[in-house]
Amino acid sequence: MNRIIFYLAALGCALLPASLFAQQAAPRMPLPEPPLVAAPQPGCQWTLSVQFPPGVGNAAHPVSASYRCTREALWVDVAWSTGTFREGYVKGERVIFRNQAGYSSSAADEADSGLPLFCAAFAGTGWVTAADYQGTETVEGELCAHYLRPETTNASGERIPRRMAWIRVRDKTPLLVKLGEVTLRFSRLEKGAESLSVPPEVEALLVQAQRQQESLRLLREINRNAK
Repeated sequence: MNRIIFYLAALGCALLPASLFAQQAAPRMPLPEPPLVAAPQPGCQWTLSVQFPPGVGNAAHPVSASYRCTREALWVDVAWSTGTFREGYVKGERVIFRNQAGYSSSAADEADSGLPLFCAAFAGTGWVTAADYQGTETVEGELCAHYLRPETTNASGERIPRRMAWIRVRDKTPLLVKLGEVTLRFSRLEKGAESLSVPPEVEALLVQAQRQQESLRLLREINRNAK
């Protein structure tokens, strides 16, 4: 599923001019206390714009996404360049998708887009660690912690492009994330409802997903204690 990201990284073209980020040097601050990136809380709402380099051509790709975090699940609605939408409810490591036949449950992975848009955390920030901290920068008027992970390869020898993230110091929510030549831009919205009324089919699948997560957690704990 990472094919698009690897292709885009190979283009070698700059997505946005540096002036657009309006980055300014800021006094270096100590590494923020964990968590480095906040977890979405019930009532939190935000939108995400996805900017690809011109080389993507006419290939179908996501252009934006809307998120609403509630106690029941994280609701996600992704708009594609084709004019279509894909709606999902994320619960931990599972995502329930709406499709023509109703609803289906699958792993909360990259949803065939090469981008981690359907996940319980803020999209594209799962890689951030203390070792990636570069100090602070003022970006678009916001004081941000800057994180950078150089290009590397995974265990299969596949290329993983350079990743960067600018996380707001004031609340540890992301402002910008760059995955190779793709830029994710986050916009916070006013706080919404903490609960979400979901269709009965979705509720049943969410309960099933929660049970699967608990079983997986217990299995991991057993394996860890057995070592």
